[in-house]
Amino acid sequence: MDYKEIVYKAKKYHYYVVSTHKTIFLSNDNKKSKAKKLVLDKLKPNIDKLIGNKLVVVKIKSVANEFEKQKKSDELKIIGGPILLEFGRGLIKSASKISNFNDKLNNKVYLSDKYIKKNEDNIAFDLKKLVRNFMIEKFNQGLLAMTIL
Repeated sequence: MDYKEIVYKAKKYHYYVVSTHKTIFLSNDNKKSKAKKLVLDKLKPNIDKLIGNKLVVVKIKSVANEFEKQKKSDELKIIGGPILLEFGRGLIKSASKISNFNDKLNNKVYLSDKYIKKNEDNIAFDLKKLVRNFMIEKFNQGLLAMTIL
């Protein structure tokens, strides 16, 4: 299974806005700068009202090589699957700038082979629910805790 191809199809960077009742998809792309530009273009009509608001940023990354090396060693298992979802936050600074930052101790979710095989074509679709869970802190937040789907 080619995990890099799966990540490329799902797009590497995803931006969402989360309110108390809704999670709204804003943009995605394989280039961070283009994904940010798409967000700003989409929000352009109301951008003055939205400056200072936070966004959720999801980065999808293939860690298959490190995962396979880890399986063969007897060391502590710190990688839970071949695909990593890293959650962060973005802040709308101005009409032309979004800055990204990580404010959570444990913001990583690993996708297992079983999950990937079952959901290969709709990984990006499942992100909406995962973003919501991230925002209401349903992920295990401990230092060495690992969330694996």
